[in-house]
This record gives sequence, structure tokens and C-alpha cells, in this order.
Amino acid sequence: MKLRESKLASGGVLAAICLMFLAATELSAAYQLTVGVAPFKHSASTVKAEEKQEVETVAEVEEEDDGPLLIPGLEGQEIEIPEAEKTEEEAAVEKQAEVAAAIAQPDFERASLEIRNAEALALQNYFSKMLYKKGGDLFASVINAPVGMDAKSSFAAAVDLWVEVTVEAANAEDFVLVVRATTSAGETLLNQKKIGEKMSEGAFVDSKNRLTEGYHEPLSEAAEAVVRALRAKNRKGDYDRYENFTNMKFAIYMAPEVFVRDNYLNKRGTKLKSLPSEDDPYFRESLEARLATIEIYRDFDEEVVAAGRTKSYASYAVWRYRSYLAANEYYEAQREIKALKGRINAAIALKLLGPIVINEALKKNNVAEDLGLGSDFEKVQDAAVIIHTLKTLSDVFTVEDGRIQFDDERLGQMDSNFAKKFTERRAKIQELSVDSNGHAEKLIALQKEFSEDLAPIDIEYRGRSFTLTGQIEDKVAMLQRILSEDYQESMTQS
Repeated sequence: MKLRESKLASGGVLAAICLMFLAATELSAAYQLTVGVAPFKHSASTVKAEEKQEVETVAEVEEEDDGPLLIPGLEGQEIEIPEAEKTEEEAAVEKQAEVAAAIAQPDFERASLEIRNAEALALQNYFSKMLYKKGGDLFASVINAPVGMDAKSSFAAAVDLWVEVTVEAANAEDFVLVVRATTSAGETLLNQKKIGEKMSEGAFVDSKNRLTEGYHEPLSEAAEAVVRALRAKNRKGDYDRYENFTNMKFAIYMAPEVFVRDNYLNKRGTKLKSLPSEDDPYFRESLEARLATIEIYRDFDEEVVAAGRTKSYASYAVWRYRSYLAANEYYEAQREIKALKGRINAAIALKLLGPIVINEALKKNNVAEDLGLGSDFEKVQDAAVIIHTLKTLSDVFTVEDGRIQFDDERLGQMDSNFAKKFTERRAKIQELSVDSNGHAEKLIALQKEFSEDLAPIDIEYRGRSFTLTGQIEDKVAMLQRILSEDYQESMTQS
């Protein structure tokens, strides 16, 4: 794949453009910031236990929110929620699950690493869109940093605003983000700000049963929080100061031996002591390199990463919705079992008051009706018999270690509303789990295909051609190295 040719190919012409750009900025109403959004991270608690070691832990906006965006399909069209096709093996597993006397907690709260990686790409891109929208004319561009980029990277050094987001929780009950945003002027706009929402089925689909971004609300709120904090730091509209900070910090990053930090910035990096002369060839080279760096990372995101992100987004969204439904049904079954046990225990606690009182308590809290004990149960004269019967029924279910265990034979013998409702819910959980697992397998295959793409990529950077090889992370590391080496070489020629 070939990235579009750099518009900044000629060093001499570019230097002139840079100076014109600086002059034009002084005459313009306000400087527009370039924003970098770091790759989303996931808390270890969101990933399956066996894969924890691979995960890193971690003024009012006036524009109205138009609501979540529809999720595009593979052809860029709106998609309806498809059913996953079941293989013979999956059908056999499902049949076996029908007779199993246990329900395992669906994989949603703790998903596989591949699924979380796909989620990170989708949410990073969605958040960037929200941030650009909320920022209005504050931002020239909002760019997704590729995997492997952090606050110490060349890309982070080239932008005016750097935003980092960690997904702390993503389950059937809650979605929680932790946001950090810093500027090139050494300001911390947000410091580990926590933003979240309670989940509901309506968050994932619209009225026409089409998939929407289920985490739109917290992602949109996070974008608003960043913009609001930025406005608060610049009540006088003095955004143009960021340009000098960013240009200087990028020069220091690329050539610390030439631009000694202490000569230009205070210890905290919040004040500029001085700026190099506009005629300084090394500084002019730095201006050129910074603009080219921003362009190359924007191109990399749009023309390399975007393809994999788009292909996986639809599969990820269907997996998420189906898994949410399965997990929600599972949690509801847990709550009903605990509530039933609580009512049984309340009746058992009345054992010293005799069978009549116990029977009245059973009627009052609907235990007799729910368990199908029948009218004959009222004729029992022995409190001990009643207590023994209730304890036996209570032992039909146990909830532990992410599984609902139950006595399948006894459940089948119970002529009760509770037993019928539980059996229906159990079948629904199993059906949704098998369906979501089918989409999970498809998503994992897409994510693996994307991350292990070994096809070489040709790029043009400042008039020179380079080829990136290896997996995506290898390509990003090579790109970092090319930027640094090319700049160092240009410095020796200045």
C-alpha cells in the first residue's frame, strides 16, 4: 500500500512555506491545535485472566449532541444485526449445553485480548471523531496515534494536545473511562478523570434495530470534558501560544544536543525562556520535520489502520451487543436466585413461630406460588418438615465462581413459575452465548489478520521513499526510526 506523496517534499520551498505559515498565524484570529489521541488501553480487569500479563494498566461546549452514530457495515452501509452462522461443532456444543446443569458467565466483562484490541481501535476512532466535532474551530485535526505510540513518541512531541484514555470497565452493567489530557505548554487539562454510564439494551440499537455506538455517551462526554478544560485554560483565546511551545518541544525532542532544554524552557516546561532565531537552519529544519511528521502519521492512520478498523467494527459491535444481552440475562438470573433464597431464608427464620405463621409468610412473599408448593403444603402441621422442604428447594441453585449451578432433575420436577422462567432464561443465555461466540471468532480472525499483516507499505517522507515491513507494530517502530534518522541526517547537512 502506498501512502499519498508528501506535500512538503522540497526543503527550500518548505522552509519558505513554514515562515509564511508563521506569519499568517500572527494575523489570523486564532491558532488551531493539532491533537493526538493515544491508543486506547484496557484495564487488566477487562481481559480474561490468562491474558492479563499482556495488558497495560493504566468553558461549556455549546454544540448539542446529535446522539450516537450508526455503525457502518463492511461496505459502509448501515447494517442490521445478523445471526451468526453455526458450524456443526458449535451446534453440537449448544446441544450439549442444553442438558448441562450449569450456566457459565458469558465472556463480556472479561473478553479475549484480540477482542479488546479491536475494541480499542474502534473506540479510539469514535472518540477522535467526537473530539473533533466538539472542538469546532479549535482543532486543525485530531489524529489517531498508532499502536506503540505513547507520550514519549515523536508523534506526541509533534502535537499541541495529547489525550490518553483507559477503559476501566466494560461489562453488562457499567462502562467506565479514565481520561488524561495534556498540552505542549505543560498543562494538565484532565488528570485521570473518570467518566462512565450504566448500560442498557437501548444504548446499542436504535428504534429500527440498527446498531449504534453503545458507548457514545461516555465517549462524547469525555470529548466535551477535554474541550471544556481547554477553553477554561484559554479564556482570553490565546491558543496561538501552543504553536511556539510545540515547535520548541519538538526541536528539543529531535535534537536535544542542539537545542538544550534548559536554554529554552523552565523546569516544568510551562514557560518559554526564549526561541531560536527564524534564520536558525536547525530550527527551520525542525519546523519542516514537525509538519511532515504530523502528515505522515495522519496518512498512516487514514490509509493503513483505517481499513482494518472498519472491517472489524461491525463484527465487534454485533459481538458486543449479543454478549451484552447474554450477560444481562445471566446477571438477572443471578439476582432472581439470590432474591428467592432471601425470601426462603426469611420464612425459615420464622421456624420458632410454628407452621401456620410460616405458611402465612410463604403466601405473603409469594415463595409458595413461585416454587409451586401447592395448596397441600398448607396442611403440613410440622414446622421441621416445612423447614426441611424449604432448605431442599434452596439447594436447587448455587451461584459461585462465575457459574450458576443447579439440580437439573429437581428443576424439571418443579411445577412453578420460577422454574419455568429460569428454564426459558437459561435457553436464551445459551442461544445468545453461542451466537456471540460465533461473532467473536470472526472478530478475532479479522484482528489477527490486521495485526499480522506482513505486506510491505511504501511511504514518501520529505521527498524520500521508504518501505515499512513486518507486522503493524513493527511498521510503526520502523516509522519512528525513519523519522529520527532522517532528521539527524538532515541536521548534518544544514
